[in-house]
Amino acid sequence: MRSQKFRRVLYEVVGIVLVLVSIAFFWTSVSFLSERDYIAAILEIFVGFALVRAGLELTKIALIRGDRP
Repeated sequence: MRSQKFRRVLYEVVGIVLVLVSIAFFWTSVSFLSERDYIAAILEIFVGFALVRAGLELTKIALIRGDRP
């Protein structure tokens, strides 16, 4: 019971951190675009989208696991 709650909180925290890190990736991609380094910006954007997706999936898993008794 206690380990399930810890795991849920851990998933939520890691998911939120991944979403925040993806915002940092998007910020650096904007700086790459301002320097006209388009390939690096596109790669950064793909990494940012992947991190957003991973973060949302982890928070979704935490919510689904939290509903179980």
